[in-house]
Amino acid sequence: MIACSDNSAQNYWKQIQSPVNQKLYEIFFSDSLNGWASGDSGTVIKTTDGGLNWNVLNSIVNSTIWDIYFLNKDLGWMISWQAEVPPYGSLIHKTTNGGEDWTTQEFRGEDIFINVIHFTDSLNGVVGTSNNLIVPLFYTTNGGLEWSPSDIFPDTAFYGYLPVSDFNFITPEIAYACGGAVDIAGVIWKTSNGGFSWSADSTVAPDPINDLYVFDSLEVVGIGGDIEFFYGVGLVRTTDGGDFWNYKELEILGVAHSLGFRTPYEGWAPLGSIQTFIYSDDSGYTWQEIPTPNNTAIFDLVFIDSTKGFAVGDSGVILKYEYKPNDVNDELINNPNSFYLYQNYPNPFNPSTIIRYTIPSFTLSEVEGSLVTLKVYDVLGNEVATLVNEEKKPGVYEVEFSAKGGSASGGNAYDLSSGVYFYQFRAGEFISTKKLVLVK
Repeated sequence: MIACSDNSAQNYWKQIQSPVNQKLYEIFFSDSLNGWASGDSGTVIKTTDGGLNWNVLNSIVNSTIWDIYFLNKDLGWMISWQAEVPPYGSLIHKTTNGGEDWTTQEFRGEDIFINVIHFTDSLNGVVGTSNNLIVPLFYTTNGGLEWSPSDIFPDTAFYGYLPVSDFNFITPEIAYACGGAVDIAGVIWKTSNGGFSWSADSTVAPDPINDLYVFDSLEVVGIGGDIEFFYGVGLVRTTDGGDFWNYKELEILGVAHSLGFRTPYEGWAPLGSIQTFIYSDDSGYTWQEIPTPNNTAIFDLVFIDSTKGFAVGDSGVILKYEYKPNDVNDELINNPNSFYLYQNYPNPFNPSTIIRYTIPSFTLSEVEGSLVTLKVYDVLGNEVATLVNEEKKPGVYEVEFSAKGGSASGGNAYDLSSGVYFYQFRAGEFISTKKLVLVK
């Protein structure tokens, strides 16, 4: 474990200029340049230069935007509620030009209020609702024109029908959802068929789990807490792909609203109205509390890569993560203690991008090495490139993937069309998959 002393969020996060003063609940980046934040009174703001400048988009509703998700820089969705006049329920707004224009669709069924939306491609998506004791998860296979209720197993346990807070997709088929209800249960759902059906585990925590972070195919950490502040921040972790979850309660009162990791070791979570972050430098096993700049309530954060992050909160506040290249956590990169696949950079890319991965030193000998494969697949699961297929000794490696063919390690890519692809890293039982986007 690495100890961190005399730490302060002011040494990491700096407030930047915001074009709005409405409360911001969500922030999302589709790539390293294009990002959106949303919140009260239909507020949506956008950046196209990696967060240097933010502009206000035309508002199409006066109510809160509860979630916003973009598949790429053009195609996106956001969620609002119709709660003032009947029919009460959810509105799904869709854009095909980055948020400049939106079309609105009433969600099927009255009195169903959506919390979160996610699409794996232009046709296949899922939503999670805030309702108790009705179907909490729905899916679409035609771009949102129609939505069908997902099957929940076991269907006899009412805990599986509690509100859903967030999704985290590992592949287009395999995903986790998290949520629950205060003083009842924190719930983790898992699907292996893209959201058509989900298995629910309601034994993970006593209060809702608000966000998840997936390290790899086996290790996932979740975070939440008790909104009544009777108990500390709640953490759950699995190291076996969700078969068993370990629960831990921190001695820090509050509710963690979001969870992000800058590196495999450095993690951050905002505690909202408590006006603090919690910070970890050991992959989320231990945490410490750090005041936010200007004691601002922060509700969501995101790391675009290991050098850049953003957070949003009360009064339109936007925080930017200030990268410290000499931080003690970066020393871990030179002596990795776990397998890890990084997000490619740049993303989107044309014509080439860099993929980075680590081979740990504590499980492998310098002599034996480890057989590693790194392959690229299209959205249908067809292999389009093999970037690595050889034994590797412990260390940090980079490989170039070029849509024009070839790579730094002899990949066999050919001319590809624009679109979404997935790259998968395998070493023994470890598997990690991430998304990349080619734009021509």
